[in-house]
Amino acid sequence: MKCQNTPDLPYAVDAYLCWMNSAKYSQNTIYRYQRILQHFGAFANASTIAQGKYKLRKNEPKVWFESVQSMAQILSNENQKLLKIIKERKPASLKELERVSGRKRSNLSRTLNTMSRYGIVDLVKQNRAVKPIVIATDFKVEFGLNTSMS
Repeated sequence: MKCQNTPDLPYAVDAYLCWMNSAKYSQNTIYRYQRILQHFGAFANASTIAQGKYKLRKNEPKVWFESVQSMAQILSNENQKLLKIIKERKPASLKELERVSGRKRSNLSRTLNTMSRYGIVDLVKQNRAVKPIVIATDFKVEFGLNTSMS
């Protein structure tokens, strides 16, 4: 099966959710479909971009979050401090980062792996250590209320 992502995908998702609303689907059902389709959209975008089949335009977002809540968790004040420590101190390993940040290695590993999946940090293996490198330093948040959920 040949799959292709197009810039029209977000519009198709919005149109489908609006149709569900007009067809009197329950709000719970619409919400569940919205969450699933958001995940699908993020996957489709990430997949085609990663494969080099779609090049981001200058004004397009580089990181997608499935919800404002997930963005708030990943870019929490504590995690922003962590990014600043990594950027300024340039730790050579998670062990060093643990020492300078005061956070436990298991917590750091989980947080940095999540940030890595979003393209915010890169985790470079050097010898037997993992060196965190901050990739994204500036964030611009855009979101809209495109679908009527009432």
